[in-house]
Amino acid sequence: MQQNREVIRVFLAPLPVSDLQVSEITPSSLELNWNYTDGCGPVTYIVTGGSSPKEEQIVSGTSAVISNLPCGDEITFTVVAVAADGTTEGEGKDLSVFTIPLAVSDLWASEITPSSLVLNWNYTDGCGPVTYIITGGSLPAKGQSVSGTSTVISDLPCGDEVTFTVVAVAADGTTEGEGKDLSVFTNPLAISDLWASEITPSSVVLNWNYTDGCGPVTYIVTGGSLPAKGQVVSGTSTLITDLPCGDEVTFTVVAVAADGTTQGEAKDFSVFTTPLPVSDLQVSEITPSSLVLSWNYTDSCGPVTYIITGGSSPAEEQIFSGTSTVISDLPCGDEVTFTVVAVAADGTTEGEGKDLSVFTISLIHLYVSFSFTEPATVSNLHATEITTTSVALSWTAPVGCDAVTYIVTGSSLPNEGWNVSETSTSTTGFKCGEQVSFTVVATAADGTTQGAPQSISLFTKPATVSNLHATEITTTSVALSWTAPVGCDAVTYIVTGSSLPNEGWNVSETSTSTTGFKCGEQVSFTVVATAADGTTQGAPQSISLFTKPATVSNLHATEITTTSVALSWTAPVGCDAVTYIVTGSSLPNEGWNVSETSTSTTGFKCGEQVSFTVVATAADGTTQGAPQSISLFTKPATVSNLHATEITTTSVALSWTAPVGCDAVTYIVTGSSLPNEGWNVSETSTSTTGFKCGEQVSFTVVATAADGTTQGAPQSISLFTKPATVSNLHATEITTTSVALSWTAPVGCDAVTYIVTGSSLPNEGWNVSETSTSTTGFKCGEQVSFTVVATAADGTTQGAPQSISLFTKPATVSNLHATEITTTSVGLSWTAPVGCDAVTYIVTGSSLPNEGWNVSETSTSTTGFKCGEQVSFTVVATAADGTTQGAPQSISLFTKPATVSNLHATEITTTSVALSWTAPVGCDAVTYIVTGSSLPNEGWNVSETSTSITGFKCGEQVSFTVVATAADGTTQGAPQSISLFTMMPEEQCYMDMHILDFKYEYRNAKDLL
Repeated sequence: MQQNREVIRVFLAPLPVSDLQVSEITPSSLELNWNYTDGCGPVTYIVTGGSSPKEEQIVSGTSAVISNLPCGDEITFTVVAVAADGTTEGEGKDLSVFTIPLAVSDLWASEITPSSLVLNWNYTDGCGPVTYIITGGSLPAKGQSVSGTSTVISDLPCGDEVTFTVVAVAADGTTEGEGKDLSVFTNPLAISDLWASEITPSSVVLNWNYTDGCGPVTYIVTGGSLPAKGQVVSGTSTLITDLPCGDEVTFTVVAVAADGTTQGEAKDFSVFTTPLPVSDLQVSEITPSSLVLSWNYTDSCGPVTYIITGGSSPAEEQIFSGTSTVISDLPCGDEVTFTVVAVAADGTTEGEGKDLSVFTISLIHLYVSFSFTEPATVSNLHATEITTTSVALSWTAPVGCDAVTYIVTGSSLPNEGWNVSETSTSTTGFKCGEQVSFTVVATAADGTTQGAPQSISLFTKPATVSNLHATEITTTSVALSWTAPVGCDAVTYIVTGSSLPNEGWNVSETSTSTTGFKCGEQVSFTVVATAADGTTQGAPQSISLFTKPATVSNLHATEITTTSVALSWTAPVGCDAVTYIVTGSSLPNEGWNVSETSTSTTGFKCGEQVSFTVVATAADGTTQGAPQSISLFTKPATVSNLHATEITTTSVALSWTAPVGCDAVTYIVTGSSLPNEGWNVSETSTSTTGFKCGEQVSFTVVATAADGTTQGAPQSISLFTKPATVSNLHATEITTTSVALSWTAPVGCDAVTYIVTGSSLPNEGWNVSETSTSTTGFKCGEQVSFTVVATAADGTTQGAPQSISLFTKPATVSNLHATEITTTSVGLSWTAPVGCDAVTYIVTGSSLPNEGWNVSETSTSTTGFKCGEQVSFTVVATAADGTTQGAPQSISLFTKPATVSNLHATEITTTSVALSWTAPVGCDAVTYIVTGSSLPNEGWNVSETSTSITGFKCGEQVSFTVVATAADGTTQGAPQSISLFTMMPEEQCYMDMHILDFKYEYRNAKDLL
């Protein structure tokens, strides 16, 4: 007896994952990592959560990149290990994490004062909620937490660089976005005590004070003859030349922080340059008590008025607006001295005074003849002051002489010279750098007797050179140029300064160059125009500048993200302290001032080409070295929705969503069967072939910027090719309640399992590792269908299905019996199988076709048999497919024999009867059952067509029935009967008959025969 076995495969729940954590968190993605116990598997993992809590991602490894996440927000992930059946799950492990907020944008400072500023920034709406941590400046090390997008920061050092970092922080208070840096200088304080000194007709020295510790600063001085952008000064004083004489000039001094742009409050100062001295001072119309004093004055040097002192009261001053005046009330015949000074429009700034001594006419002229000895020679004749246009002379009076006066002759003086009563005088109207000669002769009181002359030759000072500037600055050298003083005689120049000898260089041209400096070094130079004597010098003109820093080297990106770039470089070797100006994409036109050799900037699009230039800048904030540039691409964002659009047994077609908001990108696809360097793909889909069926294949897609090398974060997928279709799916055994299936495994595939679905199986089917299975629980005769799908090792990737539809065997009919049997026909009936679906019946047997009869009812009849013929029938219940049959039920029987004929007594005695009959015609072999008088109830079985019976009484009425019986001994034909009397002696027979009161006529026994 065959025993049916049902195979049930059960998977135990996997263990929970452990050490669930995240890494590589960005504003829109993260990598989820976990561990799993070796030996407890194999398993895959279902990861839920992220951008769509209902979305599930099936992962074969212990990490997954999750993208398209909301920035700066909390998200919860659940990781569940799933057994190889794809349905049995372990306990889920949860992890809540915040994505990184975006970096703030547009970080700027406003309302900057010497000690405070307002820090402002923007932040992307919908990326949060966030707070902000600001560090830097005077803030504590842990920073200041701010809920809005601006804050006031105070207690800052004045005129100094402060760097702030603003970081957006997620609602957990710990997850921080990328920091955004801003370096800014606070305003320097205003200078104090601004004043002028050493004022001349064409120059002033401007002086001021500045608060120590508020800096370092330089100063921009504007006004006067300075260029519109001003003059940069490192000290607290400067010489300003080429000013208009006798005029008001206004200067503004502003302290400038080390960035060269941040300025404090400006301080203004107005001053008048000294007017020039008057010239050609002379008298006319002299009387005993008055005279006319007149002079000339240089046009355009003004406006001026004039103060005249001298006359009747030397202390008395008179103010005149013209260039001549009448002086009266003078002492007659006496010497009077006048001084004329040009005064600027402020009424206080005076030029150099011009003196003139003269005698009024005496009322009484005495003509007395005197004889005077020659005065001695004056000594120590020298210049007490030399300017560009004037010379002041002084000498020592002759020793031991009576009163004398002096006649001074020389350059620009009248031929007769000047009469001077003092031992000094001055004269003007020269050209700068002009060689002038003077002779002083002591003259006796008669005005004619002269001593020996004393002479001096000298040069006026050259004017100050102008437009002193550097025509070329390198890292080790400076080339200077300047404009020669205007209107001067031939001059040479002495150049002094950094790296030059103490005595300087004598230069005949208006340019020179010098070398030997360090890069970025502050150097100062002074150029003095020198007259032809090589010693008389004009006012110095100075310049302070810096050599160019060397070029930075090794400019490279230390970190590139989708929206930011961090740069680093190597400082120039051998240079003095330098800062750096970084210009480029997304930066202001003027760039960023950076004191370190690294910086970072954000706000780019992913995959965007950005360029940066770094220039080392000397301490003046303006002198720059050669630029060093770099061009690169930000990282593209991660592709999303990487999935297979078509999987066959040998190929995979992939598709993905391009990174959002990126510049044009291509993609590098790496993975199974691809070259190591991967494929470059310009579209968001590709396909590859050449795999085995059911093979595990992995692919990684990386978005690549236009340079072909800058790559975003990889997005990976692991999947299996479809297994091939199983073949030869068939039933190896079918019973009334069960089916055993078998199939042939796909050829050439990696290890596969099978999912069997169909009638009575769970919706998800059965996972089967062998190529056969069995299932039970059906109704008999039930139509059942099964599908077998080969499934790859991931438990989900399926090949094409192979299906089969069949019927369970119907149960066996019962109570098969003949309802009617005749000599030539049989009527059959049976009971239908219990609990089966609709069935029909195939009846086979004697006289029926080989294939039998199909019968839908539970009865049938058939004819055409011989009487007494043994016939057999089999009834099989057949399912609705007409082929699936239950166990057969059979019956064997005989048709009824025909009735015997010609039944008669062949001999009757007084105690016995001999019977004979004719056998039924056309019947199979029969025997006969003879029943009747004196016979046993069951009768006699007789094989011949005659028999005799004895044991009767004479004259007894006897009856006999003969039935033909088929070979089974039970099937009988119709009975044939006979009734008769045994024989008696005549007398006895009559008496007995009379006694019996038979009411019929006596007959002779012979007549009865």
